[in-house]
Amino acid sequence: MKKILVLLYHGVTNFKAGENNNLRNYNAKHLSKTIFEDQIEQISKSCNVISTDELIKNWQAKIEYKKPTVVITFDDGFQNNFSIAKPILEKYKVPATFYISTGNITNQKIFWVDTLEIMFTDTVIKEIVPKNMPFISDLISKDIQNLTLESRDNKIKILDKIKQKLKLCHPKKRNFFLENVAKELEVEKSYSIKDSHQDYSVLSWDELKKIKSNSLFTIGGHSRWHNILSKLKGQELEEEIYGSIKDIENNLGSFSGHYAYPEGQAEHFNLETIKILKKYGVKACPSAMQGLAEKNTQNLFNFKRVMVGIDQTSNSYLKKYLNGI
Repeated sequence: MKKILVLLYHGVTNFKAGENNNLRNYNAKHLSKTIFEDQIEQISKSCNVISTDELIKNWQAKIEYKKPTVVITFDDGFQNNFSIAKPILEKYKVPATFYISTGNITNQKIFWVDTLEIMFTDTVIKEIVPKNMPFISDLISKDIQNLTLESRDNKIKILDKIKQKLKLCHPKKRNFFLENVAKELEVEKSYSIKDSHQDYSVLSWDELKKIKSNSLFTIGGHSRWHNILSKLKGQELEEEIYGSIKDIENNLGSFSGHYAYPEGQAEHFNLETIKILKKYGVKACPSAMQGLAEKNTQNLFNFKRVMVGIDQTSNSYLKKYLNGI
């Protein structure tokens, strides 16, 4: 087989998604533990499961696979990667790479997209009124203005629009908007992990040391603050990439050479990004563009992954691939 299924997970949870106006895990970023274990069990029985190091070695050697081949990866660095996913992966002896945003881990800081979810869950504001909410109105298009916030579906539409816009901003501009969105929603601008739901918790360095101690697992970089690398240039870009690599070296003793772009769509990385990654010893950096990894059309700095949970097409990819289509 010329194509490889590289699966992209974020989190694995024991909890159902939030209900009513609670937006926690509304986009299924954290997969149900039962579904995750079913997938890992089936993959371990039906496929050749390889590590990212093996993927790189075989890619460079132009080796083709005789049976369906799968690579398991996790982005961001959620605590449930350690408490829930790791024991399941160990049970089935399945290797995995965990790409982590080191600043969030060092500072035990909730990701900004998750902070937005909490803001929209906590707000008591009932409606988006443009004249009173210029920053939110600027972030959402005219077709979404004047929507009630008493509807969970409307909250999700507005939240998705804001996330989409802020993912394309420079971090300083994004933080400026986040502070003003918090003011307009009359909520806190930041939340502590200890006072928030477990799904928002991130890994600690001690937990990462325990993950790294098992030869099945690899720790890779995923920026310091989950900033979009294509929005950074020069020294800022170097600091975001090199800083995360140094964080890993300082806390875990060494850097694996593995990395993954935050967000990972085509607009979120560029040639300058790849140049800096290579400069600091990165061997491969997958995208998050949905699809199978294919040596004939992709390379080790843009190969595709199948995002499980968030992208509902993942079910189709899994089914077809496991059936040998």
